[in-house]
Amino acid sequence: MQSARWALGLWLLLAATVFMVRFDWQTKEAAQRFAVEQLARYEHGLPTVSINDGFRPRVRTEARRAGLWSGLILITGSAGIALASRSRAPRNRAPQSRAPQSRAPL
Repeated sequence: MQSARWALGLWLLLAATVFMVRFDWQTKEAAQRFAVEQLARYEHGLPTVSINDGFRPRVRTEARRAGLWSGLILITGSAGIALASRSRAPRNRAPQSRAPQSRAPL
């Protein structure tokens, strides 16, 4: 049971790490795309979009995507742990009846 807790903790750590790395990477790319689009709008004389209207929805979308990947990792790890611990659990065997043995005095 203790090893299953450790394994679950490690899967949780992996899922959190994947969320943070993926979210940071995708947010960086969304910021770059937003900046390029804003520059193009400015160069063409179009009004620029505020960060709240243009960038925040992208960040929300990327947070959802990163959360889905992390959730998938956590579900897969939890299922694997459940299957592994179930296969390693001791099976209940029918108690074997033993006749009491008499001991001979020494």
